[in-house]
Amino acid sequence: MKKFVVFLSLLLSLSISSFAQVTIDPNDDFYNQVERWETLKIIQQQPPLRPYPFSLVENILKTVIESDNEKESLKAQKIYEQLTNKKYIIAFDADANVKLSDEDNKKQAIALYGLNGDAQLNNLFSAGYKLDFISGLYPELNVSPLYTQIPYYMADGSSKNSKFNNYMEVDGGVAFNFKDFYIQAGINHQGFGSFYDKSTVISPKAKHTANFSFTYLGSNWSYTQGIMTLSATNAVHDTKFSNKWLMFHSADVNFTDWFSMSFYETVIYGQRFDPSYMIPMLFMVTQGVTGYDADNLFMGATFNFRPMNGLTLTLDGYLDDIGFRGFKQYHDIKLRGTAQAGVKYIPDNLDWLDMIKLDYTVITPFMYAHRMDYVNEFNYNKDTVDYKKLGSIYSVNYQTYTTSGCALGSNLPPNSDRIALAANFTPMTGLKIGFATSFVRHANVTEGLTVDEQLAYLNAPENYFATDGSLNQCESCYFKNPETDEYKYKQLPSAWNKSMILTQPSKLTVFNLGLDVNYDFPKTNFGQFSVGLSYGFEYIKNKGVDSNIFVGEGTIEDGKFKPGTKTEAADVEAALAAWRSNFHDEFNQFVTINFGYRF
Repeated sequence: MKKFVVFLSLLLSLSISSFAQVTIDPNDDFYNQVERWETLKIIQQQPPLRPYPFSLVENILKTVIESDNEKESLKAQKIYEQLTNKKYIIAFDADANVKLSDEDNKKQAIALYGLNGDAQLNNLFSAGYKLDFISGLYPELNVSPLYTQIPYYMADGSSKNSKFNNYMEVDGGVAFNFKDFYIQAGINHQGFGSFYDKSTVISPKAKHTANFSFTYLGSNWSYTQGIMTLSATNAVHDTKFSNKWLMFHSADVNFTDWFSMSFYETVIYGQRFDPSYMIPMLFMVTQGVTGYDADNLFMGATFNFRPMNGLTLTLDGYLDDIGFRGFKQYHDIKLRGTAQAGVKYIPDNLDWLDMIKLDYTVITPFMYAHRMDYVNEFNYNKDTVDYKKLGSIYSVNYQTYTTSGCALGSNLPPNSDRIALAANFTPMTGLKIGFATSFVRHANVTEGLTVDEQLAYLNAPENYFATDGSLNQCESCYFKNPETDEYKYKQLPSAWNKSMILTQPSKLTVFNLGLDVNYDFPKTNFGQFSVGLSYGFEYIKNKGVDSNIFVGEGTIEDGKFKPGTKTEAADVEAALAAWRSNFHDEFNQFVTINFGYRF
């Protein structure tokens, strides 16, 4: 009975506002509208880093208000009034989540309540803030579809062993606004790129970070430079370390009203702060000068085509590494990166249809995973080496694409692809309907390695390496030197000479279907109520592909590595067969009821 009372009290809690936090939260509804206004060609392509400062938000809204599109002008006017007339909102939100599954059913209640808003003190200075408290009944339960990113982090709650948990998430930021540029600093979520909700660079659903950025705004181009402070951890997330950094810059040009492009770079490194990455120069050149070629460097380019009002075509490539040295031997190349292609469409004769989006994403094996522990270890003294510093799941990684162990970019693991379709409707004032469906494929790259490489994992220390194909799996292992009969920690040849994109025979596939309905009641002097209902269906085939293949049969005794004794291909096949025997299919349904209030 007590559990039911707590569950019911959370259910009756009230809602976080979807407005008045536009300068601190890239997930705010305002950025959905920016994406629409870009597609409608009411505004030009905006800077890639979100959220925006008050001055840029205000300029965007004024441009739309003064446009010839009456419907969008009224919508922008409403947002502008909400932004400028009230500097704070007291708001609450309650979700009751239910997962129905063949294996077991789960229920959960999450309540968010707090204070948020935006403020412009003068033409120079502005600020945004969110002071949220989160209370949850069974918050640790997984009641979301596979590969869903949750922006807040309930694991930091005050009562980790309790079924009822509390957590506080505070986001805040300030901006200094000048005529042609602005400077921002804060602790908040950020989003990057033209794929607003599916970014492979910096996802708006990734954990919040401390950050600093500078953006110059020209008439037809912009330049952005930024820093993010990350938290380093190991693959088992048993501790956190500071002094991990992500730096990035982006040059964006609007050549015409129908074509724009962006070139951007990111780099992740740790255990030092390097101001040379703040110089607006190619990061490869910076690495060549400083000598830190172990830093995890990425570069990318985005192309946006708007051939007509209401239609946008986007192509994006984000490259980690590419090499041709294996082409002669393997007729293949090393390729680590992501690629995205998307179409956004807003019909001009259907006022009730807000937008249709279709996009495709592919992420190559070993993308986001980066481990350079071996760089200075080829000539290590095997009698004194600390094996836990050689790329195991227990060693802290300052180069991998995570903060606090959670992905910064795509929610998809390496060696995956996804096709997704989404549509949003507003059939009447206050009523919003969202429909989304997707199909995902994922394969475990370990299954496609050579027998010698698989034997290296099989003979490694027990549970020492990740072999689940996730971003925690490094591209190195122990290999035996046949002449000296010694083992050394070296690169996996396949990881450095082959692409292996979804070529493995076993594949995990996920089909998702979702429907969201939300209604905002008319505002009164006492505030505004809202109610929402969402339903999701998920079918997972071959669940278990994303689990470890090789547990490892070696040991570490007295600080020395003693490998296992497996030497035959049959040993590998036996381990693969045992792994495949655990595959199973899942049918899951998800129901969420939301009640909200804001004042």
